[in-house]
Amino acid sequence: MVDKVFTRFDAHTPDTKANKKRFQEFFGFEPGADVKNLYCLNETFSMDAGYYFAFTCDDSTRHKIVDFLALRPDKTNMGFGGGLFSNPTNWWDTAAIGKLHPYARVEGNLSWYLWYDRTTDKAYFFTFNI
Repeated sequence: MVDKVFTRFDAHTPDTKANKKRFQEFFGFEPGADVKNLYCLNETFSMDAGYYFAFTCDDSTRHKIVDFLALRPDKTNMGFGGGLFSNPTNWWDTAAIGKLHPYARVEGNLSWYLWYDRTTDKAYFFTFNI
């Protein structure tokens, strides 16, 4: 009942039922067995909102997310290395993200960014509206 009124994001414990449900809602499919250490966080600022996800996964899962969200390689290299987007929590690795080239999509005031490190199988996803 609580989840229907207040959508839960568990930024402190990985792989919770709530985080798996948020994964399915944001990416259009349930997380497979390859998705591990799944954290997510929501931050709201008045009418604006930002959602952070970090997890390990196979490259095939990254492909499914890119396809579902219609993301494309980002050429702007918006590093999110400081200010509002820097280190909202200990699992959001700004230093690693700064070295990766994201997939992205921007439509109006909505933006989606996905970074994937093939050497560690670590994915970082950030979406926000302004």
